[in-house]
Amino acid sequence: MIDRSLRRVLMALVASFAVLFVQVSRVQVIQADDLRNNPDNARSILRDFNQPRGSILTADGVVVAESEEVFGSVFDYQRSYPEKDLYAHTAGYYSFNLGASGVERAYNDWLSGRAASLRLSGLNSFLGGAGHPGIVVLSIEHRLQERAKELLGDRRGSVVMLDPATGAVKALY
Repeated sequence: MIDRSLRRVLMALVASFAVLFVQVSRVQVIQADDLRNNPDNARSILRDFNQPRGSILTADGVVVAESEEVFGSVFDYQRSYPEKDLYAHTAGYYSFNLGASGVERAYNDWLSGRAASLRLSGLNSFLGGAGHPGIVVLSIEHRLQERAKELLGDRRGSVVMLDPATGAVKALY
């Protein structure tokens, strides 16, 4: 009688551990990417703000946004926008408190180095090559952007210049 009761308890214990093992495996293997990239995951937020993001450049090479290393801060890197308001509406922002907008949001995976093609370069980095976050190059030309700002002056509105042959945006202010 005791032998039979002990066997039932052992079978229940083995079944419980089997269910626990299956659940842990599902979470750690199948849902790993979802959990790692969940915006509510504090570790992913800290990871993103403790590594450099790629730069955003104009077609003629002017830096619109870049990561700067900071010391004495909670985060290792801070986003800076050297041209200030000239590209603010296009580049958007990347902020711990506010999230991201504009190009910063649209190309977030590329700028943070999480795009699939950049993961392969990360493998190259592991094997000895260089793996870095991606750089986004806009079709906007700096001199045309400055001219658009100058022409608009203090008036309300916006200026959009397109290349009629290609449809590329050359200025957006």
